[in-house]
Amino acid sequence: MSGMLLVTGAGCASVLGFDEFLPGQAPADSDASADTGATNDGPPVGLGESADADLYVNPQGDDANDGKREHPVRSVNKALLLAAASGPNQKFPLRIAACAGTYSETGFTLTGGIELRGGYDCTSWYRPVSKDDVVGTTYKSPSELSNAKPESDQFISLQPDDSGAPRLDGWTITVDEASAAVRTAGDAVLTELTIANRTKPSDSSSVRSQTFGIAVGPESGTATIEHCSVTVNQSNGRRTGTAPDDVSVGVGIGIAGSSRVRRNSLTTSSVIGSCEGIVLGGAKDVQLVENAIAVVSCTGTAPGIAAIGISATSSDVTSVRNSIVITAPAQTDIANSAAAVGVYLVSGGTFDSDGDRVIAPAVVVPNQRLLFNGFLDSAGVLTRVVNASIVFNASKTITLDDSAGIRLLAPSNALLAHNSMYFSGADADGGSIYGISLSNSVTGAIKIDSNLVVTEDHRPAFIRASCQVSAVAELLHNRHAGFDPSLVGTGCPSKATLEDLQSGDAGDNVLFTCPGECSKLFANSGLDTTETGLRLTDAGCSGFQVPSNDAVPVDGRGIARSKGTTTAGAFEAPCK
Repeated sequence: MSGMLLVTGAGCASVLGFDEFLPGQAPADSDASADTGATNDGPPVGLGESADADLYVNPQGDDANDGKREHPVRSVNKALLLAAASGPNQKFPLRIAACAGTYSETGFTLTGGIELRGGYDCTSWYRPVSKDDVVGTTYKSPSELSNAKPESDQFISLQPDDSGAPRLDGWTITVDEASAAVRTAGDAVLTELTIANRTKPSDSSSVRSQTFGIAVGPESGTATIEHCSVTVNQSNGRRTGTAPDDVSVGVGIGIAGSSRVRRNSLTTSSVIGSCEGIVLGGAKDVQLVENAIAVVSCTGTAPGIAAIGISATSSDVTSVRNSIVITAPAQTDIANSAAAVGVYLVSGGTFDSDGDRVIAPAVVVPNQRLLFNGFLDSAGVLTRVVNASIVFNASKTITLDDSAGIRLLAPSNALLAHNSMYFSGADADGGSIYGISLSNSVTGAIKIDSNLVVTEDHRPAFIRASCQVSAVAELLHNRHAGFDPSLVGTGCPSKATLEDLQSGDAGDNVLFTCPGECSKLFANSGLDTTETGLRLTDAGCSGFQVPSNDAVPVDGRGIARSKGTTTAGAFEAPCK
């Protein structure tokens, strides 16, 4: 498969279906040129959406003009002044169209039903049509916005009012020395944006220690963010006078209000402090769908987390088919672990995950200590993790602290089902890694059903739990390979298997080694309805599938599952 992400090292797993989720990659046929070469008023080849605007902006225009198509203004701020002067009889939405070129602005606010759209050809005033199935922007906008002077808070702000909700789309936005490139609230819409916030960390009160690509406020209404490529990059260093111990946090999207966040590409990189893809605080009714999140080369401070894909505090979130890729997390003090977490649930709220993927490729920092958790629930707010892929492939030059694919630290009634996990690498003297880890304080009625864990390392266990106090209501149809024992925890026998864990309902769990025992995976009842999961590639192990059952009859969109439906968490690995 072209574009396949390879997770290298001994064990050599490859992830299926990731080519359409990788940040920064747009299909070749979706990239519109900045110069269309149009010479008439008809739509250029490949472009099909007319500006049909009330006001027009062209970097070659004149701010003394009236803003009509034949007499465009030069700046966005002038167009907004003309919009404000339209008077009480103005009908909304009011659309402002901008064509190709660079616009250096001092910052502005879109208020009410104003739509600011970029990316148009300066002659024909057409632009490409959006492709809904693509992650990130579907074309690179030739309309570029940059902040002409440092801003203390945000460069662009969107504020709904009684006239409607503002919309910003079709722009490339580059920001320096601003806390947020775009700040939005309520029912505002952000789409088809390429955003780069390159603000340096600073101890100055005018620029916060948290740097955002997009920040969503707590105001009422539901913000929509879709088909945006957002980068927060601090590789340009730190500002003069910044204290060495000042901690910076880079955040792709920060959310405090109701939101629909769909098919965006988010990259946070080179932060002295933690990188976070999506941060939710006090947010209700949030849907995260098919976003590609990359956290790259970020350095935590001792002690601290270096990389988080999604974190949530007191928020209610539905997460569907998002991909999280964590690369090279590190610590300023290598005596402490560089912590990397795919999804981190801090307190309060709820979190429902269906089809999410967490990939932690090789760490490139030599002699680094690493602690990895695919999902970490410290507050008992996780409702489901179903159809997830969790791949951990560490460099053997690092020391691994106790890690887990899914770790629960508080009482829980979570459903953990149809998840595929693959673990490889790490120093032989390091700590354990578990498919599922339950702390000794965990009580409740957890359901662990139809999960698959495969590893090349014999240290891991399928589950870490207490054999003295049951927290498991169901333990059914699980498949695990490559390690013994399958259960580690307090009060457990030295060679414990899943049958030693107290459970209200247990059965059809299989521990196997390959080659030779793969047939056990198909020998039991309950496998009639299947969903493609992890496929083993060696002879005798092809067609390995994760069984379905009635526990998860529909996917995150409410669509009924059927035989042959693939999970978002499909990956393949060698059968050793």
